Amino acid sequence: MKGNGKKKLVYFILLLPFLLITLVILFEIFGMIVNHAATASQTRQLSKTIRSECTEVEIIDTYSETGNTSGTGNHVDMESVVLFSTTDSKKEVEEKLYQKYENDMWSCWVEELPQLVGEENEMWRYDFLEELELPEEKEGCFVMFFVDEAPFRDNIEGH
Repeated sequence: MKGNGKKKLVYFILLLPFLLITLVILFEIFGMIVNHAATASQTRQLSKTIRSECTEVEIIDTYSETGNTSGTGNHVDMESVVLFSTTDSKKEVEEKLYQKYENDMWSCWVEELPQLVGEENEMWRYDFLEELELPEEKEGCFVMFFVDEAPFRDNIEGH
């Protein structure tokens, strides 16, 4: 090998760690972009399902969060919350929406808004309520909460 070829090889060897680190960082950024897009899509789909299944629906507000939403480990979740009003009763809302989404009372549930924000309730448990525009008239309003795993579950955003 001539001196010039050895120089290029040394430069390549010295640059290799930086190139690998750059690739890892770009992969993590790509994962974050995909996860946020998937969360937005999940929230849109949840709103669409509510509109199509329930009667006389008005979507009042939505909230989405991507990251380690539960605080129970190093992973990325997609949290979607839809605040809506309908003329359906709670039983009807549950029957209609739980055909599409499995209620497990942890990652998927529907509740009447007055049950979540009344003075006797522990509002601090539901941080997302601070992000929603709550209506003056809460009767007939519901909150649908849904969390699913993100496509890039082990992304740095979950740590």
